[in-house]
Amino acid sequence: AEQANLSKTRFLAAASHDLLQPLNAARLFVSALTMQRVSGQTKTLVDQTSSALDSIEGLLESLLEISKLDAGAVTPEIADVALDDVFEALRAEFAVLAAERGLTLKVEPTRLWVRSDRRLLRRVLQNFLSNALRYTAKGTVTMVAETVGRTVSIAVSDTGPGIDPRHHREIFEEFRRLDSAHTRGIGLGLAIVERASRMLGHPVRIESRLGQGATFRIDAPLVAVGVMRQSRSPTPARGIAIRHVLVLDNEPAILDGMKAMLHGWSVKVRTAATVADARRAARRWDQPIDVILADYHLADGDLGDAAVETLRADLGRDVPAIIITADRMPDLREALI
Repeated sequence: AEQANLSKTRFLAAASHDLLQPLNAARLFVSALTMQRVSGQTKTLVDQTSSALDSIEGLLESLLEISKLDAGAVTPEIADVALDDVFEALRAEFAVLAAERGLTLKVEPTRLWVRSDRRLLRRVLQNFLSNALRYTAKGTVTMVAETVGRTVSIAVSDTGPGIDPRHHREIFEEFRRLDSAHTRGIGLGLAIVERASRMLGHPVRIESRLGQGATFRIDAPLVAVGVMRQSRSPTPARGIAIRHVLVLDNEPAILDGMKAMLHGWSVKVRTAATVADARRAARRWDQPIDVILADYHLADGDLGDAAVETLRADLGRDVPAIIITADRMPDLREALI
């Protein structure tokens, strides 16, 4: 039974990964459409299509993530984490969604550090905030960190409808949604929270009653108080100064989608399906290439980072490059950086 469950989990992870490829192509085409001058009715259809694709992507990412957690493919990397860095990133991520829903999002600054895995802790808080914004019709969503002895309690509170105490345990099960008729999603967010918090050894609690909103908490060990943030916020981008881009991907639909989207930004694009094609395209281009966009998994076992190094050697300079992949494992991210 354990072997069958592991096989199912591996299959689901592989299927989710493969399904993301055509989905990404569809999103590129929709992005290109949004930059066109279209009538009001057509724009509505494009917006609805984009929203539907967002929902599909969210579903696939949740399935992929819960599959990796079940398969033991995620290993926590425990370190000292500056909570204010995490809080600031989440505030920026959810500010637009809160404004669109007419809600007030309050993320209280903190000078606390905890002992945790930054990525998993952020994922838990992302799910807390996402649920709070989804279920709250009006009012405020607040995230705050407080010390209780040598423990930091991170709480996300909302002014939503609240949850009956008899449902407090079942909402952490897969595919559990208490108000499925009025909300979107499939009920995997808190199931991911339950697995991630158990892996970290960080207890999760809920405080809620019907009509009184809800507060979700996760507790992590305190490391330090009053230390400055680990990193500064990046300087906002000031538009795109890129004019010539080489795109390398073995999926024709991705190449077409990239070309359509980048043309909408007035960028000149050359595309290639293989490393050999990319080398020929780079040599024939009479303009300097500003950026190389390369998929990580290419045809014939070629890898994007090696392809970029080959192209840089041909061009005689370190052309900036972006590696695109559906593989979200932290080991690959660290290797590429």
